[in-house]
Amino acid sequence: MEAYSDNIDGSFVVERQSCIEFNYKNAETEHGTMFIHDIYNLIQKIITGTNTEINYGSGYLEVKPQGIKKENLIELLLETISRNSKIIDFIFYLGNDSSAEPVYEILKSKKADDKFF
Repeated sequence: MEAYSDNIDGSFVVERQSCIEFNYKNAETEHGTMFIHDIYNLIQKIITGTNTEINYGSGYLEVKPQGIKKENLIELLLETISRNSKIIDFIFYLGNDSSAEPVYEILKSKKADDKFF
C-alpha cells in the first residue's frame, strides 16, 4: 500500500488497531480507480488462506480480520447494557458512508423493541 501511496498523489495509508486502510479520496478519481484493482488483486493473493478480508468503497480499500464489523460491536454493546439491566436515554451513532446502514437498522429495531430506550 505504501508503494502505491507514494505514486498516487493525494493517497495515503492509515494504520488502525483493527485494520489497514488505503485511502485515495483526495487523489484524482481516474488515477485512484485505475490502481485500486491492482492493489486489491495483490493483497488478495497475499491474504488467501488467512482469516483476513478486504473491503472497499468510494475512495478507500481496507484490510482487516474477518468478523470485525460495526454491527457486531453495537450488538455486543447493547447486549452488555441489557445484561446490566440499564435503561439508556439515547444512543448517538454517526456514520459517514453506506457501511453505517446496517448499524442504523440494528438501532432502529432495538428502539422498536423498546428494550433499551
